[in-house]
Amino acid sequence: MTRRLHGRIALGLLFVAAALAAYVLYGSSPAHATGYVLLSAASAMLMIGAFCTKCPEQGAGCAHGVPGMLAERFLPRRTGPYTAGDYAAVALAVLVIVLLPQAWLVARPGLFVVFWVLVGVAAIEIRTCVCLLYTSDAADEER
Repeated sequence: MTRRLHGRIALGLLFVAAALAAYVLYGSSPAHATGYVLLSAASAMLMIGAFCTKCPEQGAGCAHGVPGMLAERFLPRRTGPYTAGDYAAVALAVLVIVLLPQAWLVARPGLFVVFWVLVGVAAIEIRTCVCLLYTSDAADEER
């Protein structure tokens, strides 16, 4: 499989996991579900702004597709190595998307397991096949 296919699969798995979490939250309160969706979208943009803007493959070269295009079109490109602040922003975004719905998911054990399988497989795909954690300096040296 190509990196682009891995990227699309990983993004799809994360989208399904977030949609599953929103579904569970909707059962509690439509307002909770709406808030989660909005916070997840904002967190995804934070992640794109902190991490994807420094990626040497943003734009059409992005294996994920949409995040790379968003980084290229809407956010100014930053240069330099990833900083502790970049990693902290990504960690915060992941915490919001993944940990926020846990209190509601725990009440539905089957969906809890499905959510974590989706997130786990997506994380493995991203780490091993898609975003190989280039630093901007290392990518520049390879060119």
